[in-house]
Amino acid sequence: MTTPSNISRLFLPVLLLLACLLPTSTALAAEACPNEQLRQESRVNPATGQPFSTHLPDCRAYELVSPAETAGLPVPAPGGEGIAKPALVTTNGTVFFTSEATPAGTGAIATGRFLEVFRSRRTATGWETRDLTALGSEPGNSYLLSAAEDGSAALIDTPLTLSSEDVDNPGVNVSEGNDLYVLREGLPPLLVSHGEVPNTSTYPQFYGGPVDGPFPTNADLSAVGFETTAFLQRPALNSTTSNGCYVWADEASRFAYLISPEGPTSEAGVSNCNLFAVLPDGQAIMEDTSGDAYTGKIFVSGGSAHYLVGTRTVQLSGETPFAARFDAISPDGGVAYLTTTDKLTKEADAESGPELYAINLDASAGLHQQGPPEFPAVTCISCGYDGNSGPTWLGQSTDGSHAFFSTSDGLWTWNRPTGEVSELSSATDVAKVVSSQNGEFVIGVTSQLADNPHGTPDVYEFAANQPAKLITSGTSADTFALFAETPVGGEYVASGVSNDGDRVVYNLAPAEGGSEIIDEWTSSGQTVQISPLGSTTNYHIRGTAGGELENIFFEANNPLVAQDLNAGTTDIYDARTDGGFPVPAEPSNEGQTPNPTAPSIPAYSGNLTVPSIALASLPADTANPPTSTAKPLTRTQKLERALKRCRKEKSKAKRQRCDTEAKTKYGTKTKEKK
Repeated sequence: MTTPSNISRLFLPVLLLLACLLPTSTALAAEACPNEQLRQESRVNPATGQPFSTHLPDCRAYELVSPAETAGLPVPAPGGEGIAKPALVTTNGTVFFTSEATPAGTGAIATGRFLEVFRSRRTATGWETRDLTALGSEPGNSYLLSAAEDGSAALIDTPLTLSSEDVDNPGVNVSEGNDLYVLREGLPPLLVSHGEVPNTSTYPQFYGGPVDGPFPTNADLSAVGFETTAFLQRPALNSTTSNGCYVWADEASRFAYLISPEGPTSEAGVSNCNLFAVLPDGQAIMEDTSGDAYTGKIFVSGGSAHYLVGTRTVQLSGETPFAARFDAISPDGGVAYLTTTDKLTKEADAESGPELYAINLDASAGLHQQGPPEFPAVTCISCGYDGNSGPTWLGQSTDGSHAFFSTSDGLWTWNRPTGEVSELSSATDVAKVVSSQNGEFVIGVTSQLADNPHGTPDVYEFAANQPAKLITSGTSADTFALFAETPVGGEYVASGVSNDGDRVVYNLAPAEGGSEIIDEWTSSGQTVQISPLGSTTNYHIRGTAGGELENIFFEANNPLVAQDLNAGTTDIYDARTDGGFPVPAEPSNEGQTPNPTAPSIPAYSGNLTVPSIALASLPADTANPPTSTAKPLTRTQKLERALKRCRKEKSKAKRQRCDTEAKTKYGTKTKEKK
C-alpha cells in the first residue's frame, strides 16, 4: 500500500522541481500564513534551496528553544542515573533540560562541565533560558527528576549544598550526600530530603513510583514522596538496608515525614515499603513490604495526622498479600487505579482472573479502615471485558477524563465522567497508547487490523464508536515510534494526537535505512514531514504541548534558524503553529564610506560668548610703535580742541583756569627781546 507520505519521499526531487516551476501557487500558499515573513527568515535548506520552515504544515515555523551558543556541548546532555530525565516538556510548553554548558545570559556558573538544570520559556521576543542550579560554584552533577505542570518548579537530585539546612552534604564531594530540592525561580531552594535527624547516609538513594512511572509528586511540586535508606525521622528505620517511605508536603515545616505502613500500635518505624504516588494534599499511596500482617497490601496514608508514624487511613487493596498492582493516580488525585485478583466489588466474577478497578478516593468514607473496599466507592472497569487473561493498564488522558486498557478481547476506554466502557478496537497487540489531552482519541501500533494487507505494525487512531483509522502504511515494514528510549533508560512520549483527532505526529525509522524523521498526518489523508527535508541526521520528538499540537518539540543537530550558533551540536527546537521570531537586526552602516573622515567642527556661534564679561583691550606695544601715515595736528588745532573741552566745565572759575592753561600750552609763542 502506497500512501501520499511514501510518494512524496520517492519523488522528492520531482516535487522540488515542480515547486520551482510553479512560483504562483507557492506564493498563494505562502500568503495564507500570517507569519510567512518569519518562516522565510529561517536558514536555507541546502537540500531544497528554500528556507527550512517554509515546507512545514499548519503555518508552523522552527523556533530555537535551547540557548544559541553552548560551546559545542549538546542540549539536552546525555547522562543521568536511573530515574533522572535529560529533558521534560510540561503541558503548557515549558521545557526543562540538563546540560554541561554554561551559556551566557542564563546565569550559569562554570563548574567544570558538570550537569546543570535549565528551564526555557517562550517570551514575546524569543525563548528565554535560565540556569536553575546557578546557586554556587562547587562541582557536582544535578539531575532532573520531575517538573511542575505549569513550568514553575523543578525537582532535582544534587550533591550541591543549596540550603543552610543541608547539613549532611560534604561540600565538594560529588559522590556522597545527595539531596532532593524543589527549585522555583526567584525563591530560595527548598530542601525536600530534610528531617529532624541529620541525613548520615553516605549516599542516600531516592526511589519512587511504579516501573517507568513518574516520580511521585503532585502537579505543582508542593508535595513530594520518596524512598530512601537515610535516617531523617525518629524513630529511625529499624534496618540500615531497607527503604523508608517519606513525604515532604509542608513547605513551612521544611521536614519530610516518615510514613509507616505498619499497624497503628507500631513504634519501631517502617522496615520497608514501596511508595507509588502522592496526592495533591500530600497523602501517599504505598505498599507495605515490612514483613508484618499488612505485608503486600496497598494503603493511602491520610487524614490530619497522616505524617505520624504508625497511622493509616484507607486500605485500597484486598486481603491477599501482593495480589494488587498499583497502576496510576488521576491528575486531580480523585481516583486510584489498581489491578488485583481480589474481588473488590460485588459484580466481580469470582471465577475470573484479575480485574482493573477505579477507586474513588473522594468517597473514601465508604471504604473500610481494614479489609477490602466496597461498592460504590470502587468501580470495576474491566468486569465483563477482561477476556481470559485479565486486563493490562495502558494509561490515561492528561485531563484524567479517560483511562485505557487492553484485554484478550481488544482495546478499551473508560469514560470517568459517565462511567461507560467502550471498545476502541478488536486489536489485541496494542501494547502502548498515546491519547489526546481530552482523551477522546488515542493512537497505537498494531499489525492485526484487516485494512492493512501487508500485516506490518502501523499507527492507527482509535475513538469510541468509530472505526479505526490507518495513519501509516507501506509495502515495507517501517518502524513507527510512539515512545522513545532516553540515553539513560526509561521512555518519553515521541508522538501526539490532537483533541479533534485531525492531527497525529510520530517518529519514523525507514525500513530501507536512512535517517529517522518526524511526520505529521492530517485527517485529509496527507502526511507532511515535520523534520527538515533531506536531512542526513536523526530527528526525535521530545514532547508536544497544546490541545491541537501547537508545539512539537524535537532534537536537532542542524542549525535551522539564524539565531542558532551551534552547528553540529544537538539543540531543542519547537515546530510551532504561527510561530517564528525575527532575525536579530545588524547595526546599520548606511552612509559610511570605505575611509570615513572626521566631521568638521563648526565655529562657535555668538550665543556662546558670555555677555556679562567684557575683555579689556591690550595696551599699545611701545617697544615697536606702529608706523602711521596720518598728518600730525598743528598747535592751532590742538588749542581749538582744548578750548572745546574747557567750555564743558560748568564752573566759571574752572573754565577760566582751563582756558589759561590751554592758551599757555598751545598759544602763539613770542620772541624774547634782546
